[in-house]
Amino acid sequence: PPAPPAPPAPQTVAVPQPTPPAGPPDGLQRMFDNRRLALTLKAAHERGYDAAAVHLVARAQRHSHRKAVRALDPARVKASIWRRNGWWDGQYAARRRFPDTEHGWAQERGKVHRGWWLDKAAGIIALIAFIAVVVGSISGQDASVRAPFEWLRRVLPVVEIAGRSIAWDMIGLLLVVVAALYGAVRVSRTAQRDRGVGAPQAIRFAPGLIAVGYAVAAAAGVLAVLGVLA
Repeated sequence: PPAPPAPPAPQTVAVPQPTPPAGPPDGLQRMFDNRRLALTLKAAHERGYDAAAVHLVARAQRHSHRKAVRALDPARVKASIWRRNGWWDGQYAARRRFPDTEHGWAQERGKVHRGWWLDKAAGIIALIAFIAVVVGSISGQDASVRAPFEWLRRVLPVVEIAGRSIAWDMIGLLLVVVAALYGAVRVSRTAQRDRGVGAPQAIRFAPGLIAVGYAVAAAAGVLAVLGVLA
């Protein structure tokens, strides 16, 4: 009898290998890697300007010389960045002080910039007051920093305690310093209001210098009193 036919060889089925997820397009990746844009968008988001962020993305695209970047949709780029960072629109809307537009963001930035300069001005006032107290305390009666208050020594009566007269010029200097520090406090508070809440927040110099100025002025006053009573 004829031999039975051989069974057909088993067919191998090719299993498609999963393709690795494709990364973002080159243009979008370059937007992700733009550190300056990232900092600006973070500042805008943390102050509630989510809609204005689209204009910031478009401005960054206009400044790029790459076609892949300029061809992107600014709204989609902004949405991708928001998803990547876990942000959502309106997350900090309560912090916004101006309309959520490009012009509103420019106004916000102007306020922050003004607050930054006011903080530095308050710190400089406090630093000058601090130096004046130190120089006036250690230089004796003829200190140049106390010379503008010499007229107090001539106008006010001579009061002697334990054989020592009260240094009216030093007292006048301390009063002027305290008034300057009070003015620095007012300027510092205005700076804090102007800068608002959220990024960008630069290091504040004024509060620390004002506190040091008040401490030094208080110490100088106590030493002046103890010097008279000693």
